[in-house]
Amino acid sequence: MHRSSNLKTIIAFSIVATAISIIFGGYAFGIGDHIEQLPPVLRVADSSYLSNDFFTNSSSSIGPRYFFSHLIGYASRYIQLEIVYFILTLLTKFFIAFVTMLFVREISHGSLLAGMMSVAFVFVMGGFNLGDASELRFIYLTPHFLALPLIMGTILLSLQGKILLSSFIAGIASLIHPTLGLETGALALAAYFIVNILPFNAFQSEDKPKSYRYVIGAVMVFGAFAALWWFIFQSNEGIPDVTFIDILAYFRHPHHYLPSKFPLSDYVLTAIFLLNFGIAWVFWRRNQTISKKSYLFVISFTGLILAVCAAGYIFVEII
Repeated sequence: MHRSSNLKTIIAFSIVATAISIIFGGYAFGIGDHIEQLPPVLRVADSSYLSNDFFTNSSSSIGPRYFFSHLIGYASRYIQLEIVYFILTLLTKFFIAFVTMLFVREISHGSLLAGMMSVAFVFVMGGFNLGDASELRFIYLTPHFLALPLIMGTILLSLQGKILLSSFIAGIASLIHPTLGLETGALALAAYFIVNILPFNAFQSEDKPKSYRYVIGAVMVFGAFAALWWFIFQSNEGIPDVTFIDILAYFRHPHHYLPSKFPLSDYVLTAIFLLNFGIAWVFWRRNQTISKKSYLFVISFTGLILAVCAAGYIFVEII
């Protein structure tokens, strides 16, 4: 009964947070990334739309935005396009708040106040934005934003030990945003492995065979989605990796991919965030009521993210 009451409170607060975020945070349609994302969406809604336009034709072929474009495009055949975008934005914000509160409840022994404070921080402050890619306060819908609740759910389910479902949700997220879905799924799977399989795991040793079976099953599920994207990209005409990196990272999006191009202020904010994270983690770890599994998962997942960031810098800027 208590847990059911908590769930109702979480749902109610998530609705309120979503409404406040839209009213005071703003909402937009047809700006920014929408300019390049709308043509393939409109092509799905109307096959004759810009039939001789090179950009629309090339971006409408199967690729990273294919499933996103078809989701929006098919829905817009029955509901006005602007309304489809607005409804999905509301749902995305709601589930970001909802999953945030579930995650905090999981690691704080059911504290609803801690969950509410976390949602407020997410929607008001948004955290740091190193690489201009970690924003949580989008005012318009993009594949990145739509995939966020799913990848947050991937992390939560991995923490809860539901690694099969976690990998499946990561796979669904990859259909909307391939890199976010696959990368988060791999990180969640790795963190689960660290917590449950390695010698210092949080479970009793007799549960380890079951954890092995879960990992094998999750790898198969995750591998199916990864294979799908591998075949999709292999079917398209490719260019050499070095040329691709030169075009994408150095020419088009250095503010996303080249750490040497990130503003100093972003590094300062990131350092402050990580310092506060470290302090909070130490105090949280000392709480005797917190399970070893929870704090080991959080530090493992964070460490894996930092390791991937370091690898990205080495392979893109140095090698």
